[in-house]
Amino acid sequence: MEHTDLGLVLGRLAGSTSSTRKTGATRRRLANDPLTREYLDAGCRIIAARFADRQHDAAGSVPFFSWITQDSAIREVASGPAGLRGSLGTFRDRWPFRSHYLEDLIAYSLWKRRLAVAGVHTGRDGRAVLLRELADRELQVLLADSAHRVSMITALTGEQAADDLYRERRAAWSSTYRELLSGARLRPGVTIDELAGLATALVEGFALLTFAGQRAGTGNHRSLLGMAIVALTAGCLDHGDGRPLDDSLA
Repeated sequence: MEHTDLGLVLGRLAGSTSSTRKTGATRRRLANDPLTREYLDAGCRIIAARFADRQHDAAGSVPFFSWITQDSAIREVASGPAGLRGSLGTFRDRWPFRSHYLEDLIAYSLWKRRLAVAGVHTGRDGRAVLLRELADRELQVLLADSAHRVSMITALTGEQAADDLYRERRAAWSSTYRELLSGARLRPGVTIDELAGLATALVEGFALLTFAGQRAGTGNHRSLLGMAIVALTAGCLDHGDGRPLDDSLA
């Protein structure tokens, strides 16, 4: 991952009580320590596994995220792919309070998603990249990492960071459309930013549909997403009739 300074992301790490308060340099080192990232990845895996397991669906009375504890995070680190070992001491050195860990976990999941999705919209070969491929790549990025699933859950909580993420994603689609549709005209009343917002909503919706389909063991929505993005774009383009969008169906 290109930008790896987690000290700029983790606002609650080892700085909220006098017993754990550290200097800026020490805090940055701790933020970027492999065990810190593994604790956060472990939390993402726990949440993704919880929501992927349908037997927990009926447990509506269980407080949200109450099943993420210091002990569960430490156990998940021990069984994780990084080959690291956690302990109560190293966990509390980073997050003396469980609530601080959860706040940083949410911030981390949004940060990972922001970087991953931004990478889809860079390094492209101009107009040669089809919208179907771009939409499919973004969808696969969203589904490939448990942190992205956590960020989808976070979006439902109304977190400001989630709003910022979606603004950045719309901006990425806006930039893509300005390049791919250079020289084309949109229908009266439709703007590039509105088209980008619709594309963002489509990808997000299909990500949720695909996630649900994976849980139920049914459906692959990738081809439908490509069709939807192409249909959306084609419908918003002015093909010479000058009609507003609503009139184009007449």
